[in-house]
Amino acid sequence: MLNNQAGIGASGELDASGRYRIESIRTGQYKVAIYREPPPPSLGPEEPQRQSWKLDIPDEYQDFESSGLSATVNEGENTADFSF
Repeated sequence: MLNNQAGIGASGELDASGRYRIESIRTGQYKVAIYREPPPPSLGPEEPQRQSWKLDIPDEYQDFESSGLSATVNEGENTADFSF
């Protein structure tokens, strides 16, 4: 998430189901991009099982300018769900 006016951003890691959580973020209007991490070189037993790279996210949503996604963050708990 990117707030150009305030010059701040925040991010959260996607899980295998596409859910995310951002623990701390300032109020305001944010542009949103949803992107996956590149596949890990190996997933040994001591490495966390990051599954976000398996999600099928169209390229246009992986860029703040082309995604067309935005979210308003208010005081308190917020929910921002995105469908594509």
